[in-house]
Amino acid sequence: MVSQKRFEYKFICERAIAYEFLRLLGGTFQIDSLCDPKNGYINVSCYFDTLNGKFYREKIEGDKNRIKPRIRSHVSQNGELRVDHFLELKTRSSTETNKYRKKITSNIRSKLLRLEPVANFSNDFVLAKFFDLDTHFCLSHSVSVAYKRFAYASGLFRNVRITIDSQTSASNTKAWDPRKTNDWLPVLPITSVVLEVKVNGQLPNFIYQCLQELNLNHQTFSKYSSSIEVLNSRIMDAVVCDQNLLYRTRF
Repeated sequence: MVSQKRFEYKFICERAIAYEFLRLLGGTFQIDSLCDPKNGYINVSCYFDTLNGKFYREKIEGDKNRIKPRIRSHVSQNGELRVDHFLELKTRSSTETNKYRKKITSNIRSKLLRLEPVANFSNDFVLAKFFDLDTHFCLSHSVSVAYKRFAYASGLFRNVRITIDSQTSASNTKAWDPRKTNDWLPVLPITSVVLEVKVNGQLPNFIYQCLQELNLNHQTFSKYSSSIEVLNSRIMDAVVCDQNLLYRTRF
């Protein structure tokens, strides 16, 4: 189990602004060693929720204490295709974020998506908590979110990680490779990215000043809830279309 306690600052901006922010940092951040410098890597997150959308509602209603269970797959091709799967429980308390993570096999990933028991799950904190949530709330797959990520680390600011996410898309598919299906809908405009500054502890003043110089202000943005809304909007559009068709055929 890996637990990370941190603060996350998110900014929705144009791609050029995000890279201007990196330039202002003056070379103090470099591409993460696990990240392909040319292509980054793809994150695919399969989120779970209750039938009545409890975790989604907690987010949009601003509940200070909430949780999001998900399976995250990292798909990279830095020389050769590599896929790593993780079961994650992301909790939020006020402005503080905790993430509990367990690396899992593709077989366990498939079992979890079917909500099938995993051998000896009670001996692992993350798995035990996941199945406890399923027992209490009857979980099901709610949405998948995919995006391309470039990640940056610093030898000077070791408590800070910066990520730039683009091509954020939503789907009902459970597949880990978004390139194998066209069933993805854009969540943000193609020119927009999600710039995140993730900090363990206090945000360094130098980084804060660089953000201020570009008039970047922290935004409350959730890829999960935004993706739910995109898919719901498509469903409503289809319902309206069907109703209009029915009306025309009857009259």
